[in-house]
Amino acid sequence: RLARLAGLEVDEFLRRVDAVNVSPVWLPSEKITRASLRRVGSIDQIRAMAARRENVVCLGAVVAHALDAPVPRRPELFRYYDAERCWIVAPHPSGRSRWWNEPENARRAEAFWRSLLGWQERRTT
Repeated sequence: RLARLAGLEVDEFLRRVDAVNVSPVWLPSEKITRASLRRVGSIDQIRAMAARRENVVCLGAVVAHALDAPVPRRPELFRYYDAERCWIVAPHPSGRSRWWNEPENARRAEAFWRSLLGWQERRTT
């Protein structure tokens, strides 16, 4: 979903981002918490990556909470800045969030990803 919104093939999208799956082994019955993320080392890995980036995107409130990021009350694209970088919280793209079903939200997400990844529409003459 994110690659499509960015206007990129999946391989190209993955070349342009540093992605970390915060819970590589997840069972629907398991609640993802800070403690469970620390067990798999994800929080430390994400913080180390974030230290080297200007923009950090948290996909889903669970990830944002685990990283002590502020989370909006309702799902939305949300930006905030600390002294070192821009943090972006976006609804998780798994399909559980109904936020993605609204056409206006999909347009906002498309504009966001294309802007973030420097995508430029090819012009025809």
